[in-house]
This record gives sequence, structure tokens and C-alpha cells, in this order.
Amino acid sequence: MEARIDDRPPVPTLPVHSGLRSSLPPQGESSAANRPSRAHIASLVLGPIGALLFLEQILSAATDPHLGADILTFRHAAQQLLQHSSPYPVGPQVNPFIFPPSALLFFLPLAFLSASVVVGAYLAIQSAAILFAGAFSLRIFGIPWRSAAGAAVLFGSAFYVGLETNLAFGNVNGILVLAEALFLYLASRDRWDWAGVALGCSLALKPSLVLLLLVPLLWRQWRSFGISLGIPIGLSLVVLPFLPRSDVLLTQVLPYMLHGEADVWPMFNASIVGTAPLLHIGVPVTLAIRGAVAFVAIFAIVLRRRADIDRRLQVVEVAGILVLLTLLDSSFSWPTYGWLLLPLVVSVVSRESLLRTAPAWVAIYFFASPTDSVTPFASGDYGIRHGRFAAGFLGLLLVMWFGALKPATAWSKERRKGAIGGLWASAARVLRPPPAYPVEAARPAATAESIPPNST
Repeated sequence: MEARIDDRPPVPTLPVHSGLRSSLPPQGESSAANRPSRAHIASLVLGPIGALLFLEQILSAATDPHLGADILTFRHAAQQLLQHSSPYPVGPQVNPFIFPPSALLFFLPLAFLSASVVVGAYLAIQSAAILFAGAFSLRIFGIPWRSAAGAAVLFGSAFYVGLETNLAFGNVNGILVLAEALFLYLASRDRWDWAGVALGCSLALKPSLVLLLLVPLLWRQWRSFGISLGIPIGLSLVVLPFLPRSDVLLTQVLPYMLHGEADVWPMFNASIVGTAPLLHIGVPVTLAIRGAVAFVAIFAIVLRRRADIDRRLQVVEVAGILVLLTLLDSSFSWPTYGWLLLPLVVSVVSRESLLRTAPAWVAIYFFASPTDSVTPFASGDYGIRHGRFAAGFLGLLLVMWFGALKPATAWSKERRKGAIGGLWASAARVLRPPPAYPVEAARPAATAESIPPNST
């Protein structure tokens, strides 16, 4: 007879000698499982507060008397190009168009819209670009926007001192930081060709991130480097035949881009060159400081590139060091250029980040705080109050250098220790005295058990 298989599900039974109390979960276990985590509470608190603060900054920018000053300059330059006249200044101007010719292709649609539409639409576009930049910076490390880290990024973006200024004037800093975040996100995913497209578009718009061209070179991504460099050059060559006076680029625009803003806006220059005169620091000392900053940045990049860490963090931190070098050693840096450090600041979500120290956040507070009430920058002297931006950039660079130096120092100590130990072992083998008995006598005699089979 065949065995009969019972398909009925088993009836659950209570164990022997077990009552109702033992079949229930332990006291407090259910409440602990349903209790919200600290990250969830932080998200519930920081998210709404950050959203309200960000909205308040947008509304404040919308009522600013300088609303759309930069974007209207870009619109006027596009209209000049369509009218076959030069958009570049032939003489001194208060707010000249000093962007590369390739940028005119991005601004060309603005010429067909009214000024009010351009100002309102660009305010919304740049606000969204800043939020998307924060989201992509988080996605580099696999963290979604709807998280405690996303709420913290939203709150920090609304807290940043340069948010209202960027939104009010309508500059391109929000677009640049979005392009930078896209570049780092794609590079961290080994999609280097598309990363080159993102970086190339940012350089075609404004070459503020030109030092990021070293990132594909450090990872030997030659095609990505070629794409990044080819896009601004190719787009500029397309526009040049339509410029009535292309010689102005070499005689007026290029010198202004290299050093002109430092002469026109000396009181707003956050670089070392602009901060040193306000603090009565001489030219030789200024040059020495700039040289030291370049050395520290290059040294930190080499150490972090050779470190055995998460590749995503490696790319972001190397790019962040290059941005810090740009802000400190260039001829001119607006204080609002600190937006370009957003991906670096967000990298604190990684456990191996160099920013997980108190000094790093003190430095970030110096250049990101919306107030001047930070010691020792609460002085009435403008040079000291303005110097907090350069001090914050420099302090963050030094923190990253020291952080990168620690693992390298420990590795070199272990290497020296291993080398010394190897030399000592070799010397001990050489200097070891020979045995007092003949080697043949010390060899044990062969027995029947020790002879392997089929050896004869």
C-alpha cells in the first residue's frame, strides 16, 4: 500500500506546560519595535524646519531690490548676440558680461522671453538646482533624499549664508554645483563619459571648476578628460564666427576673468589675495601663503588618492580639495562660492570621511554661518569679519590634510617596523653560529614506517 500524504496544514499548538503569559512577547519588546528611531525623529524635525527656512529664503530673494541683476545681464548679452553686436564690454562697466562665448548658447533662449518671466523662472530653476545638487550628493553614497541625512542637507542649505544672495542676483552658482554633483555622481559609478559631459557643460557655462579636470586625469580616464575639455572649446568655436569683435575676448574679457574682479570688487574677495590686504599682510607673505596652500592641497590629494578607502569618497574628497585650492589660490573668489563645497560637506555621511571631526565643522561654520558673531570675527574691523571666509576655507583644507596624513604616517611606521624586523631576522640568520654537531649525524635514520610506498 502506498503511504498517504496529508496535505492539510498543521494545527498550531502551545508547548507543554506553557500558559498564555509564555506565549506572548516579552514585556516592552513590542513597544521598543514600534518606537521611532532617532534618525526618524531628526528627519521629522529638520525636514519641515528646513523646508520653511528654504521657502523663506526664496520669498526674501523675491523681494530683494537687486533681484535678477545677473540673469538680466545674461539676457542682455544674448540679445546683443542676436542683434549682431558684441555682448562683451569695450570699456569699464559695473556688471559686465565676462563669460566664455560658449555660455551664450545656454543664455540664448532668454532673449525670447520678457524680463519678468526670466527673473521668476530662473529663481525657481536655481532653487530646484540647489535641491537636486544636495540630492545627487547624497545619492553618491547611496542615501535617498527622504532620509534624516536629506533633511539635514535641506536644513543646512537653507542655513547657508550665500543662499539668498545666489537666488536674489540670479547667478549661475546653483547650476554649477548641480553640474559638479552630477559629475561626481557619474564618476563614482564609473560612467566617466557622461561625467565628462557634465563637467564640460559646467566649464562651458563658467570655468569656475576648471581644476576638476585633474580628476579624470588622476583616474586615467583620458576620454572623459577629452570630453570635458572639448565641450567648452567646441561650443566656443561655434559662437566665435558670430561675434563682431572677437578680439575683445583677449584684450578685455580674459584679463578681467584672470584678475579684473579682484580690482573691481576688492572688498568682496574671499581668496588669499583679497583677504591679505584687508589684514595688512604684505605681498611676499601672501605669495608664501599661496605657495604653502598649493603644496598642502597637492600633498593631501596624493595621500587621499593612495588611501585604501571607498572609491566614491575618494573621488568626492579629491574634488573637494581641488575646489578649496581654487577658492584660496585664485585671484578672486566670491564668498558665495562656498556652494561648490556642497558635495564635500555631504560626504560626512561616509564613515571614512575626513570631515567627521569637530575642527572641520568649526571651519565650515566660519564660511557658512549667516552671521558674523563667531570668535574672533565679531570685531568691528571689516577685514577681520571678512577674513572668516578665507579662514574657513583654509581651516577645512588643513583639517583634511592632517586627516589624510594620519593613515599615511601609521602606514609608514608599519612599513619601517616591518623593514627593520626583516633586516634583524636576516642579520640573525647570518650571524647565527653553526651547530656543534655534524649535520649528517643530526639527520634521523630512515625506518620502514618513514619510507613512502613505491619509493624503491
